[in-house]
Amino acid sequence: MDPVWTLFSRRTYSQIAYWLSALGYNLRDPSASNRLYLGYFILFWLGWAAAVFALFGGLFAQVIRSLQWTEPFAQTAALAVGFLSSYALLALWRAARRSPFIFREEDRFLLCMTPVDRRQVGLAWFAMGWLGEVLPFAAGAVIAAFGLVELEISGRVSVLQFGLYLAAALRALTIVLPLQAALLAAVWGLGARRLHGQSDWPALIFASPALAVLLGASAWQFGALRGLLLPLGWPLQIAFEHQPAALTWSGACLLSLVECVGGLALLASQSKRMHLGRAGQETARLALIQAASALGNSELAGVESQRQRLGPLHAPSTLPAGSGAAAVLWKDTVQTWRAPRWDVLFRWVLIFSAALGMFWAGKSPGNLPLQLILAGLWAILTGAQSTRRLRSDLARWWLLRSLPIRPAALLRSELLLSWAASTLLCWLALALARLDGAQTIAGFFLAPCLSAGAAYAAAFDILRRSQARTLMAPSLAEENVPGLNIGGVLAGLLAVLIPFSLLAAASADPRQAYLLSLALPVGLASAYAGERLALQELRQIK
Repeated sequence: MDPVWTLFSRRTYSQIAYWLSALGYNLRDPSASNRLYLGYFILFWLGWAAAVFALFGGLFAQVIRSLQWTEPFAQTAALAVGFLSSYALLALWRAARRSPFIFREEDRFLLCMTPVDRRQVGLAWFAMGWLGEVLPFAAGAVIAAFGLVELEISGRVSVLQFGLYLAAALRALTIVLPLQAALLAAVWGLGARRLHGQSDWPALIFASPALAVLLGASAWQFGALRGLLLPLGWPLQIAFEHQPAALTWSGACLLSLVECVGGLALLASQSKRMHLGRAGQETARLALIQAASALGNSELAGVESQRQRLGPLHAPSTLPAGSGAAAVLWKDTVQTWRAPRWDVLFRWVLIFSAALGMFWAGKSPGNLPLQLILAGLWAILTGAQSTRRLRSDLARWWLLRSLPIRPAALLRSELLLSWAASTLLCWLALALARLDGAQTIAGFFLAPCLSAGAAYAAAFDILRRSQARTLMAPSLAEENVPGLNIGGVLAGLLAVLIPFSLLAAASADPRQAYLLSLALPVGLASAYAGERLALQELRQIK
């Protein structure tokens, strides 16, 4: 067997074995009992998949009824055309900027430097990429087919009608999967064309926006552009049609297969001269990110993703700030701006939601326990989020320790951005809660103290468990830096709940309005104590 396909078969086998083991079957066990278990394993997951697809198909049918579609089969096909077109345009946009062929670090120095047939590499890597992307389209096709069948039989489901569901799913799969493979192969072929030689193909940068405009015009049926979507729209219309004629369905399947073969032919012709070394250089870090994500190591994946975004593709940033701690603050600002992540945004949404809840609950009497619970959740989330940059810099302790910056200024600069963000979110939550005037003013001044108290409590917990010999150990991410522990959680709860409980008690009982005057001093004292303790631990790291 050719070495390229040998490598493909081994990696595909490893991936299948990994996912089967996650589902409960060991593919590498040759025992007879394991082979007998395979039958039960297949039947169980087929039944589970049928139940799940039937459930989502019923939800899809309910959505169609609520939208009152007059032609559900044709409109479902139009929806499928929109999804596949958008998917292809997005894939083309990515292929215009980096190689669609993703090579690991070892591939970069072994496979990409060997005189193997580039066409076989392109087809093998496409097969691996297609296997990783086809499942959502297969699931969507089956769900849509199930939903249309349920819509057609008006909810009168019986065991005898299982054949209708199965036939509809097979009709959809035999057309949707080849079309998806055709689009992906064509995009990969254009991506291989970009890898010819050492220069980019400038026209590919504008291909995705230009095609988006043409397809949008075709969707509005502007003159001769109406035929642009016909090779994609007609087979999909047959795929979701109710019991089409056998000859019509065969023609749609044949057209889909012809388009798939055409896409593969384009890929094979364009990958003959592609530069594998350049593809490996562009995607080695991306392969590491994908491997870390597949293994559940989100921290390593996030750090490597940030390194990729802050790599040589960006121009060096200027320093509008001054020297010393201001340079560290500017570094954190650039990293935050250039490396946005959805999980980080989601955490800030949670922080804002907790802040809104803990202030909003104060409008009704008797909600003091709920306020304290939400305030405790806010303290934990804020503390964990505020120390992200601190943990990232502690992972480079050899560099951080050599900076000519006073420890107090360094600690403040590490927490300043997150402190400002959490404070602004607290003020926004206060404005939306619309408390009484005195309570709003007290909360306005108390919010910075609460944010600082939560941040310094989390920093104190991390710094007290940090040791130089551990921080200096080789690592790829912040895995040698301690995370927020139960001690930091308790410290953050004390730093936030004590002053906030005074504000909440005064909001719940107007007779205790004098507690508002105590909340701010207690909050200031709590934040100051947290800063002193965290600073002491930072100085004692040896």
